Amino acid sequence: MSTAGILHCFIHDEAGPHDSFWIRTLRFIFMVIDVGLTSNIAVAFAWAGASDLEWLNPCSKRSKILIYCSFVLVFICWIVSLLMQLKFGFLILYMAVVGMCCGFYLITQIILFIQKESTKGWEWFIAGGVFGLIGFAALLNPAVCKWLYPISAFINPEFIWFLCSDLAVFCLFVFVSKKS
Repeated sequence: MSTAGILHCFIHDEAGPHDSFWIRTLRFIFMVIDVGLTSNIAVAFAWAGASDLEWLNPCSKRSKILIYCSFVLVFICWIVSLLMQLKFGFLILYMAVVGMCCGFYLITQIILFIQKESTKGWEWFIAGGVFGLIGFAALLNPAVCKWLYPISAFINPEFIWFLCSDLAVFCLFVFVSKKS
């Protein structure tokens, strides 16, 4: 079970009126881990795309420091955003970071496809992109999911995002495995 599952199922997202300091602290820690890791997965995709285009040497000391510092910076931004309860924090640190970094990775892979004309594993890449777009669309426009409500009240935009983002990452894993 992921940190998101622990957070949503056992600790709960919203604070209750009688939550102890430890429950509030545990909730905060799992929230930071959950959203921080999601944003950093996207950042890692951006770095992977830059590396694939040979704009970055992931083995060099400078690159490693830059990459690790970017991961730490994302976590720091999430901590500040959550502590200060910034309303735009989720929009910037989740939606914008995920959209821009994964979009950048998509563009880098298309560039490489055009340069090398290799179609190895591309069906997985396209499937991953489609799943990612469906999940992202569900978060950006919750009305997309209204037709699913008669099936189950639990099938909401957040559920669609979690399901589709997991499927997208799996497809991209298979794509990278086949491409290598």
